[in-house]
Amino acid sequence: MQGDSTSGLAIFFQLLPLLFIGGILGVIMAVVATKVGKNPALWFLLSAIPFVNMFFLPIVLWRCVIDLHRKVEALEKLIPTTLGRTIDRGEPTFSRE
Repeated sequence: MQGDSTSGLAIFFQLLPLLFIGGILGVIMAVVATKVGKNPALWFLLSAIPFVNMFFLPIVLWRCVIDLHRKVEALEKLIPTTLGRTIDRGEPTFSRE
């Protein structure tokens, strides 16, 4: 039964494309982590490990959305009113003059 046994080298070559794609994804997530202000080494490891990244990437996406929302809120506080509309409530309040 020579066909049933697989060597460790054969398994490694089967996982090589997955590891290559995971490495590229890990580098991208490390860059995103520096922009968000998190640990880039941790984000690289969690993104580069196959099958772990399936659970980590939705968390990363949610973290980026929250970070973007906080930046938008900070900009809204800098500009209180624009063209007669208040940004705090998000509803237009036009004054009748």
